[in-house]
Amino acid sequence: MRQVGWREWVRIPDLGVRRLRTKFDTGARACALHAEEYYLKSSPRGDIIHFKLRAKSKWRKAPCIGYRTIKDTGGKVTERPAFRTFLEVGGERFEAEICLVNRSAMRHRLILGRQAIAGRFIVDASRTFLHPLPSLASEQIQSEPSQDLAKR
Repeated sequence: MRQVGWREWVRIPDLGVRRLRTKFDTGARACALHAEEYYLKSSPRGDIIHFKLRAKSKWRKAPCIGYRTIKDTGGKVTERPAFRTFLEVGGERFEAEICLVNRSAMRHRLILGRQAIAGRFIVDASRTFLHPLPSLASEQIQSEPSQDLAKR
């Protein structure tokens, strides 16, 4: 298992996100990604989530795998749309389930919870940014075979 700090840079290549300051949150079960706005659109292959990471950014999309019931830190229960995508941290590429939510009032736009961390990372709560920016680490990953999201 790879050691990470409680905060690391994460790359989301399938969404065109080069780097996001991310909190590795062992207190959270699920992963949450900030979306300014989103909507679902039906297609013959299933529902597609269309979303913006920032107000003036481009629309991104991913196949919706359903809604997840999440209880936030304040105890409020909400239903959030979810999708699966690949993430890259410090040269390691892995797939994770991500829920969309408006996190505009929060410091970190992406939270990685226990479902993504368990069996993969050891979190050192006293350190941050133990790995290089994803643009540097991704050179190592690009030499590995890539899996297509549609082939799952």
